[in-house]
Amino acid sequence: MNVPQQATLKFRYTAGALIRGEVERKLRNLAFDYGVKIDIQIYSGLLESDYHVIIKGNVDTLMVLNDVIHNYLSSIDANIGEWL
Repeated sequence: MNVPQQATLKFRYTAGALIRGEVERKLRNLAFDYGVKIDIQIYSGLLESDYHVIIKGNVDTLMVLNDVIHNYLSSIDANIGEWL
C-alpha cells in the first residue's frame, strides 16, 4: 500500500493594484482544479499587495502545480505592458 507523500509549497509575490484581484482568483481556481488546500495571506497597500501563499497537497501534484503557477506568474511579468 503506497501512501502519497504530503508536502507544502510556499512562495511570495507582489501584484500591482490593477491585477491583484485576477491573480488571487487564478491561484484559488488552480488550487481547486488540482484538489489542494491553499492559504493566501494578503498585505495590501495603496498601489500593490504582497501575497504569502501556502499550498498543501500531494508531492506529485505540487510539482506540477508549481510549474503551472511559475509559468502563469512569468507570463504576467512578460506581458505587463499590455495591462497598462
